[in-house]
Amino acid sequence: MVLVDRKCKIIHHSQVGPEVYVLGIDAVDVAKHALPGQFVMIGVRGKSAFDPLLRRPFSIAWTDHVKGMIFIFYRVVGRGTRLLSEYMPGTGLELLGPLGRGFSLEVSGRRILVGGGLGIAPIIFLYKWIKASGASATCILGARTGDELLGALKASDISLEDVIITTEDGSLGKKGLVTGPLAKCLDHIGGDATIQACGPAPMLKAVSNLSNHKVRLLEVSLESYMACGIGLCLGCAHKKRGDSEEYVHICKDGPVFDARDVVL
Repeated sequence: MVLVDRKCKIIHHSQVGPEVYVLGIDAVDVAKHALPGQFVMIGVRGKSAFDPLLRRPFSIAWTDHVKGMIFIFYRVVGRGTRLLSEYMPGTGLELLGPLGRGFSLEVSGRRILVGGGLGIAPIIFLYKWIKASGASATCILGARTGDELLGALKASDISLEDVIITTEDGSLGKKGLVTGPLAKCLDHIGGDATIQACGPAPMLKAVSNLSNHKVRLLEVSLESYMACGIGLCLGCAHKKRGDSEEYVHICKDGPVFDARDVVL
């Protein structure tokens, strides 16, 4: 699709956990063309039209083709997201997207999805996409507390019985990290499996170490601060694996990569 800077309107905005929100945006073309793993850049402004100056990247958590909406799952972590959390339905937004390279959709063999923290957003999108296509996947989602997961799962119409939940405090699902149930899954499958993961860097490294030589493919969605989202500012450079000093740019070359190609 042709990349267009759009003026969009907030349709739905609700708090679903401690400082965690789900944002529904009227963006028909984006909802029609977005793929799991892609993201959008959203302009958030205070009283000044140029403050904050830079847009914020947000993974697309799911889409509604019928209503022409995309949904964003985010946590308040700074001034920009604090301002965004105060936006009411009906407020206009500047939106650029869908951007980036998403997850592989045509995958053979067993598929395991792993999401941690805010990294559950693109995994939710991918899981819903797989289910809608009539295929299946094992989905493991983790967070610090159950409060961080329950609201997002309810908003996305994913049943707790359909996914494996881990929380660090044991308030929901299994107590511990996503690597616990992932290790059990890997013990029961052969090498013809694909893992697709998104989450904090330590989680992705642990998933990579755990799945080394046990799966056909490990895809990881990397997180980074971005200023433009289209590869012009070069602010999201990430080192490639190997002895060379080559770099990829997460916004343009990713955010999804084969884990064998990048340093984790």
